[in-house]
Amino acid sequence: MPPPPDAFAAVFFFVSRTLDPTRCTELTDTLVSTGATAVPLVDARLTHLITASLLTDDALEVLPEGSSASLVTPTWAERSRVLGAPLAAEHFSPDPAMLFSGVTVSAVDLGQADTELLSTAITALGGQ
Repeated sequence: MPPPPDAFAAVFFFVSRTLDPTRCTELTDTLVSTGATAVPLVDARLTHLITASLLTDDALEVLPEGSSASLVTPTWAERSRVLGAPLAAEHFSPDPAMLFSGVTVSAVDLGQADTELLSTAITALGGQ
């Protein structure tokens, strides 16, 4: 069942031009169909920058100074669409140090200490 047309009304996004052009179009179409709005990178309303890599000082694209936009991977857009609501950006970081970014883990038959240790490690590395 598709999400309500206004589920993403508060999402103003920009898809990085460093992604494949076909992929950019797919992501844009996916988000616009949910009620999100594509905006220029310099737009003050920008809430999400969809990219596969971190922005550096010499990057092709740079967030405006003072921007609070979240950097998210393309997986954020796909999973948010499937689940019908914008997901938490912190779990979809393009930072390569976040090994578990975009990963949800479930564990059974583990002791309390092991479960807490795994949970802490996975969360610290971008998972949930």
